[in-house]
Amino acid sequence: MKTFAIGVLLLLSNFPGLGQNVSDIISESNDNFAKEEQTEADDEIPIELQRLIDHPIEINSGEIEILVQLNLISQKQNEALEQHIRKFGKLIALQELQVIDEFDPQTIRSILPYIEITGRPAADDESQSFTFRFQQQVKDYIPADFQGDPTKLTLKYRGNFNGNISCAVLAEKDPGEKVIFGSGKAGFDFYSFFVQIKLNHKVSKLIIGDYTVSFGQGLTAWSGSGFSSNENIISICKSGRGIYPSASTDENRYLRGIALEGKWNKLSWHGWLSSHKIDGNVEIDTTTGEEYMRSLLTSGYHRSQSESSGYNVCRETYLGANLKYEINGWKVGLTGAYQIFSIPLIKAVQNYNKFEFRGSSNLNIGFDYTKNFRNLLIFGEVSTCTNFSIAYLNGILISAGKNLSFSIAHHSYSKEFHSLKSNAIGSNTNPANENGIYFGTSLKLNRAFAIITYINRDEFPYLKYRSDLPSAGITKGALLTYTPSKKLTMAIRYRNKTTQLNNASDYDGLRFANEIKIQHFRLSLALVVNESWDYRSKVETGLKHINSNLIAKGYIYCQDIFFHPPKKKISANARYAVYFSPDFDLRFYEYENDLPGAFSIPFYYGNGSKFYINMNYKIRNITISTKFARSWMTYDDDVLGSAQIIDEVKVQVRLSL
Repeated sequence: MKTFAIGVLLLLSNFPGLGQNVSDIISESNDNFAKEEQTEADDEIPIELQRLIDHPIEINSGEIEILVQLNLISQKQNEALEQHIRKFGKLIALQELQVIDEFDPQTIRSILPYIEITGRPAADDESQSFTFRFQQQVKDYIPADFQGDPTKLTLKYRGNFNGNISCAVLAEKDPGEKVIFGSGKAGFDFYSFFVQIKLNHKVSKLIIGDYTVSFGQGLTAWSGSGFSSNENIISICKSGRGIYPSASTDENRYLRGIALEGKWNKLSWHGWLSSHKIDGNVEIDTTTGEEYMRSLLTSGYHRSQSESSGYNVCRETYLGANLKYEINGWKVGLTGAYQIFSIPLIKAVQNYNKFEFRGSSNLNIGFDYTKNFRNLLIFGEVSTCTNFSIAYLNGILISAGKNLSFSIAHHSYSKEFHSLKSNAIGSNTNPANENGIYFGTSLKLNRAFAIITYINRDEFPYLKYRSDLPSAGITKGALLTYTPSKKLTMAIRYRNKTTQLNNASDYDGLRFANEIKIQHFRLSLALVVNESWDYRSKVETGLKHINSNLIAKGYIYCQDIFFHPPKKKISANARYAVYFSPDFDLRFYEYENDLPGAFSIPFYYGNGSKFYINMNYKIRNITISTKFARSWMTYDDDVLGSAQIIDEVKVQVRLSL
């Protein structure tokens, strides 16, 4: 069968995308992984992407499933690759991907940095790395009640031994927090660690320390990162990573304890037990004298006495199991998870949060499924909780040929459904009090033009925050890309989001609902000048309407330059951005290039500009990375001469062995 593969190589000498900048691919991927509310993170997903760049996956191995979990390829594309290997044998060159119908040039280009053909699994590589990161923001004003200095420090060690044992240790201090040794203190504010051991087939993985869990479609048990579901239409079908080790600076989305994974014939299983302390706002019942939490504190900051008062006040125990069975193309899963708080969570009762979780424990049980029918992929999950309320979602991905695909998803979440560790599709933070439908299309008009359109409508049968009446919302958008060559890409993006919120200026009992419409229109250009230089430019405008009346308008302009000479020790990128956003609802979220292993998506609000430059220099096995940023900003129409100036410096040193 390899005669076929060797023959096609002669037809693929102009393989597209081999020279694409790796940093571009990371930024494009991270755009799909981050939610709008996120501003800055040291997340396991970009860390995993960087790890795959350093140690690419052997494409002929079962590890290619990692690309599905990261939403870089779809389940259908993965199955097409497996079928191709079964029919023609293992790939002998990456160029063979072009003869698989499901793999278009854009997909191939996006996964090239993460794959290779070596004849051995990527995990066989032994590696160790030590990372030190320093960050400081210089402002005109630093709150006097902060106990520590304004620096942020991160220390991290990661090791992989013979592909069977991996481990990591992380220590981190946020700006304003104090490093204290002695008096019962352990130095840094936050520590994270794990040891992962790969065992035999029936018990394939053991994790001790920190980890995340993600199963099904995110309704029952999903503690890790999630994906957006608008312009990346395949991301509405989640592919959970099961149990996965974590050593991130995220102080909220981790579990700590022990986790196991195994497989017996067509049945795979996972089990976990986590117990660690979390932050909360604790009060005392004046009648009974018992403690309770008014709210969970999730910022991770312990800079002042007031913030430190809620540090590690409650022990959270979270245990569960998952069973997955594969038969005749069906993948069905059953997940159970039980969450216990040592101090009950009892929020102050408001009209909008009447049905939210209150208590000290919650049980979730869910059933999920996926099934491929030639060009169709169906998926879904149904879940319940302690009070037997139901939440469910179902969807379908349709591939109508190589150039056209559709995605449809419907979800319905009861207002009394409780799942505190979830990441399902929807507009609310937690899957409750929401019914909605999503429809997206992706059409490749020819080799140069492609268009994605989507519409997402949600209804909220009960009250919600800032809405004292049942309400609804709709998001519509389109993305048109033009790629005449592998060196030039132009895009037009339009987004229209309509919501119903209270009329804050007229309150007498129940408020009347206003229709809030936010529109964004973006033009962008990416040009590969040569092997050393890339150029990017984008301009975006925003409009805010209330009941069809124009209230505010804003804009942002970003200019990026990338310098990455081949086979050189140095690389760099820089941005200059100018923005005007007089209304907070019109804030602009923009991905920013950051230090390796970290990424940020800050919002731009007010009237100002920003400049930053990143530089990386490699000396043998040491990589030194720096970032300098300066922002000029006001929050009114004043000229920039009276603006507040904020400087930020980041330095990272990484030793790889």
